[in-house]
Amino acid sequence: MTDMNAIIKVENKSTSQLDLLSLFTVLGEEPIVYPSNAGMSGESHFFLQYKSSQAAACACNLSIDFRDIRVLSLGQHPFLYHQYRLARQFSAASALPDHSREKVSLAGVKRDTAGSKHRTRRSPKANDPTWTCITPSPGTVAIQDRGAPESSICSTASDSLSSPVLQAPSAASVNELTSPSDKVDPTPSTGEILEQTGGHISPTVISEHNVRISALEDAPASVAPPISCETTVAVNLFGQSITYDLKADDSDPRVVIELLKASKSERTTYLTVAAFYRRSGNPQNAKHSPQTTEFAARGVGVDQLKPALLYLSGCEFELAKLAKAENKGPSIISEHYSAAQTWLQKVFGVQDPMRAQPQAKENQSIKEGPFKDVNNIQHSRAGDSSQGPSKPLPDWDIKRMERELRSLRSKNANQGKQLAQLNSLKRKLEDDYLYERDLRRKYQRQRDNLEEQLKSARKMEKHALEQITREVAVRRTAQETLVEMKTALGLVEGPKD
Repeated sequence: MTDMNAIIKVENKSTSQLDLLSLFTVLGEEPIVYPSNAGMSGESHFFLQYKSSQAAACACNLSIDFRDIRVLSLGQHPFLYHQYRLARQFSAASALPDHSREKVSLAGVKRDTAGSKHRTRRSPKANDPTWTCITPSPGTVAIQDRGAPESSICSTASDSLSSPVLQAPSAASVNELTSPSDKVDPTPSTGEILEQTGGHISPTVISEHNVRISALEDAPASVAPPISCETTVAVNLFGQSITYDLKADDSDPRVVIELLKASKSERTTYLTVAAFYRRSGNPQNAKHSPQTTEFAARGVGVDQLKPALLYLSGCEFELAKLAKAENKGPSIISEHYSAAQTWLQKVFGVQDPMRAQPQAKENQSIKEGPFKDVNNIQHSRAGDSSQGPSKPLPDWDIKRMERELRSLRSKNANQGKQLAQLNSLKRKLEDDYLYERDLRRKYQRQRDNLEEQLKSARKMEKHALEQITREVAVRRTAQETLVEMKTALGLVEGPKD
């Protein structure tokens, strides 16, 4: 499988002579060159395929020193895969097995094309050792003498690199070139041009060759580009190609959505943007990215929108999980879950009829209960068998069903008795509970009364102690006063000798 990160596109806008192939030979790897139609005058475009992605990454950094050279990686710009495939198809279509010994030189660097896909048909001058065919880009051919110095070869190749390329033809010319009635290959190779002109290349032949190349590149693609997980989206707005980086600091989801609406992008672009926001942990912005109403207005059916509806359901589930983690209100969580259920119902329907029919039969059997007559069972069996070949029920089957019915009835009777006993025990326990509750309340009231009496007795005891203390103090005061009065009156006799 081709590694997209190992392929780069080089856009040369300079008019100076540059040794591009030797410039982009990095880490000892010489890339495979696939010329591409530039579509603009004075430019030359190439696709370079490396063996490793590290060499391609180093080659992408080489464009910093050159203002007029732009290097794009197919891993970061997947929309270039269509152009790369067309350039590779053209190179394969122009390759023939008789040219394995010739040397193809691009910008002054010679390399053997025996193992590559850049091979041209043998021209009448192929056997002449004094001629070498240089094919740096589709539609431009330079004939150089082998005896000439190598500097002149570099000059000729560089001039061919910067040669102008014509614009794509109109639809009528494309149809004329690709008409089924044409029995000649609409894209002649360089060798055929040499054979037709005898080695003398005129501007008319080069122009016709470029027109045919443009018609080939405008053909519809038969291979879809691979899905990319990059963070850039490319849109075509008013004829201009715009690349928007979703990882940029000023990236706004509303701006991206409006840009996709204005450019009328495909569903894959919308889903790419939505997948980026969902991978980055932003389901709120990812929920608004699919824009199902936009495609419904364009006339896209509901069946084609089912992937987007499933994606919206997943976003709602993630929002509900985030709301749970953030301890938001139950109304917000239920709202997200109901929205997810709504999207799922739009995809799978409200109720599956294949599942609803067995569920209805089960509900009917539950309602009928175990008390079902044997005749009804036999009638239902007969009704079911009437759809297919009718077979009489054997007696042992009927007896077995009767035994099962009797056992079910006996079990039901035992369960009824047990239920009645449980109800009586329940009522008895309820009565005991009421009696115990009244008794508990009575004792609680008595305890409250005793506590009040205890408080009153303690208050009386405290008051009595205070009264006794006061009486003792008064008595002592009275005795001291009496002694003092007696002493004052002389009634108290002194001590005798």
